[in-house]
Amino acid sequence: MEETQIDRDGVILDVEYDFEDADDTVGYNGGVQIHTIKHEGVDIYDLLSDKVIQSIADEICEGY
Repeated sequence: MEETQIDRDGVILDVEYDFEDADDTVGYNGGVQIHTIKHEGVDIYDLLSDKVIQSIADEICEGY
């Protein structure tokens, strides 16, 4: 599991995730599986919309 910090409008989020590389031989695009999104030590993953979670995953993918 990997960790990173994401800044969203001045709010620092600590994100724990797994990253999988793409595998063209089976048509898998790869991606990020987010496990937790914390703010000041409190997991707020369940409070965030799917759209926000996906945008965080996309931002992490851009780093690879």
